[in-house]
Amino acid sequence: GMHELNRFSHATKRIAEAIARATKKNKAVSIIGGGDTLDFHERYGYSLKTYTFVSTAGGAMMDLISGKVLPALKALEKK
Repeated sequence: GMHELNRFSHATKRIAEAIARATKKNKAVSIIGGGDTLDFHERYGYSLKTYTFVSTAGGAMMDLISGKVLPALKALEKK
C-alpha cells in the first residue's frame, strides 16, 4: 500500500503483522526486502527481528529467489 500516508497504511500494517505472527507462531519462513519495505518498518516502529531474512536490495533478492544467476555471487563461488 501507500504507507507513506498514514491514512493508507492500514493494509500494509496488517500484512506485516500477519507475516510476523506466522513467522513467530507457526515457524513460517519469512523473507522481506527492499527500500520501501525497510522504510515502512522504520516509520511505524515495526521490528525487523521477527523475520527470517531481511534484504536491503529488493530487486536482487527477488532475482535470487526466482533462480536468476547474480554475477557478483557467481564470482564468489568456489571453483
